[in-house]
Amino acid sequence: MENEIEQKVSEDKEKKNIFWDQRKNIGFLRALFLTVRDVLFSPGSFFDSIAGRKKDLNSVLFFMAIAVLSIIGSVISGPVLGVLFKKTVFMPTGLLLIPMLIFTVCLGPFFMVVSLYIASGIIHFFAKIFKGAADFTETLNVLAFSSSAQLFSLIPVIGGIIAFIWLIIVQGKGISRIHGISLPKAFIVIASPILIFGLFALAVILTMLVFIR
Repeated sequence: MENEIEQKVSEDKEKKNIFWDQRKNIGFLRALFLTVRDVLFSPGSFFDSIAGRKKDLNSVLFFMAIAVLSIIGSVISGPVLGVLFKKTVFMPTGLLLIPMLIFTVCLGPFFMVVSLYIASGIIHFFAKIFKGAADFTETLNVLAFSSSAQLFSLIPVIGGIIAFIWLIIVQGKGISRIHGISLPKAFIVIASPILIFGLFALAVILTMLVFIR
């Protein structure tokens, strides 16, 4: 039975289907784990395999699964790290605990999905400036699957740094392969919104400081 499942998955991958598409056959968690593995450690091959696909709902579901895992991990790891490093960490207790957990786990991914579409639109705009060939859905797919790197943020202390660096690398690979542009241009596409918003925020702060005086 196991061999039949593996054979079916292999055949589907040859048809440019990924493990995440096979979650009904191999199980949700296994499909999630194998997809995360492919995205993080073989990003070039992975994004080549999804080039041209229009299944944006599948990628959004994957993004939401990663978001939920990240949120739950953060909720659990916060108090644990507080104990280890002897720092006070706010954690609701009693009747307040369950509503806050439900609110965070249920609404957190929703707001993250909204931010995914906004970020995809911005990245897609800059990719088109560099003659990117992909459409919006393909750009969204890159950002959605690249969210796998967020799981590194669950590593204590240095996890956030690792997640950020890995995310930039994976997104760069994805934008390059999907849009058919060079890797340096892909990194510029990813960095451009960050630089623009950074400069805008700096301008706002400087303006406020001038008027406050």
